[in-house]
Amino acid sequence: MSGTQTKQMRLVNLIDQAVDFEIVELDPVQEDVSWLTVEPVSGTLQVGARQAVSVTFEASGPDVPGPGVYRAELRVVNSSPGGDVSVPVTMTVTLIGVEISPAVSTLTGDPGSTVTHTLQVTNTGTISESFSLAVSGEEWATSIPASVGRLAPGGSAAVQVGVEIPAQAQAGEGDTAMIRAVSDLAPDVYAEAQVATNASAVYGVQVSPRVGEASGDPGETVAYTLTVTNTGNASDSFDIGLVSGWPISAPLQVGPVEAGSSIPLGVAVRVPVNALAGESDTAAAMITSQGDDSNSTQAVLTTTANLVHAVEARAEQASQRADPGETLTYTLAVTNTGNSTDTITISITGDGWAVSAPESAGPFRAGEGGGVSILVSVPTSATAGKTHTHTVRLTSQGEASISATAELTSRVSMYAITLEPGETVIDAAPGETATWTLELTNMGDTAEVYSVAISSTWVAELTGTSIPLEPGERISLDVRVQVPRAARYNEEGVVILRATGGHGASASAVLHITVRRGLAYLPGVFKAQWQAAPDGRGGAEAAGRR
Repeated sequence: MSGTQTKQMRLVNLIDQAVDFEIVELDPVQEDVSWLTVEPVSGTLQVGARQAVSVTFEASGPDVPGPGVYRAELRVVNSSPGGDVSVPVTMTVTLIGVEISPAVSTLTGDPGSTVTHTLQVTNTGTISESFSLAVSGEEWATSIPASVGRLAPGGSAAVQVGVEIPAQAQAGEGDTAMIRAVSDLAPDVYAEAQVATNASAVYGVQVSPRVGEASGDPGETVAYTLTVTNTGNASDSFDIGLVSGWPISAPLQVGPVEAGSSIPLGVAVRVPVNALAGESDTAAAMITSQGDDSNSTQAVLTTTANLVHAVEARAEQASQRADPGETLTYTLAVTNTGNSTDTITISITGDGWAVSAPESAGPFRAGEGGGVSILVSVPTSATAGKTHTHTVRLTSQGEASISATAELTSRVSMYAITLEPGETVIDAAPGETATWTLELTNMGDTAEVYSVAISSTWVAELTGTSIPLEPGERISLDVRVQVPRAARYNEEGVVILRATGGHGASASAVLHITVRRGLAYLPGVFKAQWQAAPDGRGGAEAAGRR
């Protein structure tokens, strides 16, 4: 048996008095039996009465690990003179099972043919039996035997399932059927397998347009849109191959595309930045079926560079300085950045100062150019620091809307200098060396070399006499003045420092040194006066009186 089954047992009172009873389930070692139950388990039988008892067998649980024979005893404990009654119980557990392999069988065939799937039906139970076969879910004609067996436990048999593929089936179209094997002993025990049958594929591809033409400016990317059509009868993807002398890009593949459907394919061709006007490139886009690489097609794409006029101008030194009455020379580097030969027209705007330049430059071939000189005359009356700007426009003669400009800034040089502090007063003692520190600053907008001259009552030394300074640059100057040892008290020395630039700018500073020490008095008796000693050090001559 398998699962749960219930049998009936009957108790009969054959004596002339009522009998009480209780039923106990025991296994061979006198323990309770989990797979066996009775109902009712106790009661009272009147004289001549009968009692039906349901005995239920449960082929599961920890005490029933698998198929086999299980034995137990029902002991009817009662109050009759004859004593207890024992009823032996036997449960035989069997396993019913079936398996179909493979679980899924997939075959492909040509339209109009019959495909045969071979399945194996295996009896996985513990008793011999036969199995009924059935098919369901099919749309295409499917044939199968009505049954298979009788199969011994563990035995198998091959089952042939024939599926007819319709002649009009499209590639990739298929049909699926479920094959079921059902136990003849237990209809609720079955196994299933799936048979899938597909029609063979036919591949093909077309592209349109087959020939494409377009143009673009140098450096520009020209886009082509092609239409790829799957002319086969199966979904397909397509590999894209490209051949071109100019940079070209496209997806490596497109798809999948359903049979009879189309998909756009973008191809981009970049016109080289140095392509000349009218220069062209012919590229090929090859489209190949991934399902069958012997099926392919191609589109031929011709890209032409447009005529482009362009010009660039760059001043080598766009801002310059000069003195009144001088002439500034500006050099412009003019380049034809178009892709055909061109001549450049030159025009200049800006009021006030005289300017001269050629009317045109060139002709220049594509990518080439040359230098153009622009002369600006600074008026003799121009004020220092005055700035004037000229705008130079360079226009393509091939296309008047194309031009470039350069701004030229001319400035009248400004020269100025400071020497600080302008006046300094210090005290010093005879024989002392006084140090005077000043700062020389170029306050103009032009680099200059300054000459520094010094005049002094006493001996003076300067750290430098020719000093170059950039605009705004500052430098410290140290002047060392030696006060004579013979200098008298309150005697004053004067040092004058003058810095002069090459264009006339100058500045002066004055140092006053006063002798404040060196004369002493002895009250009432002596007085001393400093004078020079033979060794040059100065000494004291003393006179006294009573």
